[in-house]
Amino acid sequence: KIVPDEDEAILKNFYFTIHHGIRLDKSGQFPLGRVSTGRSMWRGPLLAVVFCSITLHLSAAVEKGASVTLAARWPGTSYLLEAAEMLAAEDPAHFWDFLRIASETKEPAGTEQCWSHIMAMASGLLPPSIAQLSPMVLSSRQYSAKVEMNRQLVSQLYPDEVC
Repeated sequence: KIVPDEDEAILKNFYFTIHHGIRLDKSGQFPLGRVSTGRSMWRGPLLAVVFCSITLHLSAAVEKGASVTLAARWPGTSYLLEAAEMLAAEDPAHFWDFLRIASETKEPAGTEQCWSHIMAMASGLLPPSIAQLSPMVLSSRQYSAKVEMNRQLVSQLYPDEVC
């Protein structure tokens, strides 16, 4: 026996369930207090839980510094020579000015005095923005390989000379 009103209600309920993810109640109306069902119902709370857990994880994480130690195959090079290479990379004219200033001054007694003297000479030749970074660049020993390369080239070209 076919009852048109019941069959129509079943088809209407089936249509809304398939296409909208919403199941109608027996009277063919949207259920009260329920907006949607299925996967979309869990999106909001799931995203909130994920966001909260990420936030808690990031706030609980402790910042850690990185420390890198490299060992070169050659003996340490002079900070004075590395400063000269740094200035030559910036501007070749700075290299010659640095050598002139370094040759006119007497050598400081201690390591800290030598470092501050090199920094003062280099800072006088560099723009302020680069002069602020020069202690970090020199302490990273970035120009050590270039100084050693030049020393090895000179020792090959002039084997009788002392380098």
